[in-house]
Amino acid sequence: MRRYDKTVKTNTLTPKPINEPQEKQEDSLFELTFKAQVMGEEGHIGQLRRIIVKPKTMVVSYIVVELSGLFGFEKYLVPIDYISSTTPQFININCTQKDLMGMKPYCETYSIKNEYWEQEMVYGPWNNINYASDVLMSWSYPFPEQVMPYMIVEKENLLPGELAISDDVRVQALDGLLGKFDGFLVSQHTQIIKGLLVHSGNFLNQKERLCPAKVIKKIEDKKVSLKSDKKALNSLPSISRRRFFNQTHHDILALV
Repeated sequence: MRRYDKTVKTNTLTPKPINEPQEKQEDSLFELTFKAQVMGEEGHIGQLRRIIVKPKTMVVSYIVVELSGLFGFEKYLVPIDYISSTTPQFININCTQKDLMGMKPYCETYSIKNEYWEQEMVYGPWNNINYASDVLMSWSYPFPEQVMPYMIVEKENLLPGELAISDDVRVQALDGLLGKFDGFLVSQHTQIIKGLLVHSGNFLNQKERLCPAKVIKKIEDKKVSLKSDKKALNSLPSISRRRFFNQTHHDILALV
């Protein structure tokens, strides 16, 4: 008599192992410092001039890179996804200068009609001048912007809710001015601001402090307001302005 094994063999699919470390990797940070040199795949491209931020979500969407053109300095919006690595002195991006010039410009220029030209230049003081001496002695000379029939206007290429932060922004504590805004530390993966670099002190005693993002109260066009007073913020460890990117940023953020 033949015996049958009652054990039922089921075909189960075992998932492939994922190469994932047991411990969560530490989030990499990009240091975006103003006037840092921007390096592309073929060498030097330009300088960092502005940082495009969404203040409500604390997300950095673009950096504004300025390069020298034939007719002045041209600025372009570079998505933060193009950044590969950073140091306080350099920002490395994955594109060439030709690729950069094909991106969206930071500002669009267009001309508008100068109404002063019709009102003052056509029907204005020139009709009342009869002699050459009147021309030399007249106080009714127009200003340069009033001479042209059209005026050149620049408009930022920003979406609603975005703000362009420049290096003239001041950092304000609860009880007064803390210093000058010097840059952001941004998460590489989430693009969220993790820290604020503040430059303070005089010519002989310059300091740079790294404030955690949790103390930022509001980001405005010309001012960044903080939730703490100067005494609490000055107790944060200072970092050297002549440094290379390392894990010091994580160490300082862990202290606060």
